[in-house]
Amino acid sequence: MNFEPLEDLYPYNETYQWNYYLLNAFYMILKNKQWAIPIVHGFINGINMDTCAGRLSMILIARRSRHFAGTRYLKRGLNEKGKVANHVETE
Repeated sequence: MNFEPLEDLYPYNETYQWNYYLLNAFYMILKNKQWAIPIVHGFINGINMDTCAGRLSMILIARRSRHFAGTRYLKRGLNEKGKVANHVETE
């Protein structure tokens, strides 16, 4: 059987895909891969503000890495592969 890699089906950074290992197992048996959707663990919030220059809209997006993730008191520092504990990328 020849399967498409995840990167071909969903072009994004797999670092923030929380269910990466689970989907890899499903993709080995699914014929239609679009039924299994990648999940990103993170936070999104938007606000509108009135300033003297006009109306301002701001959106905060934060994504948590799936590598070396865990609760704050159990995971600290970095692992042998250089992955940082509880890494979060914000935009």
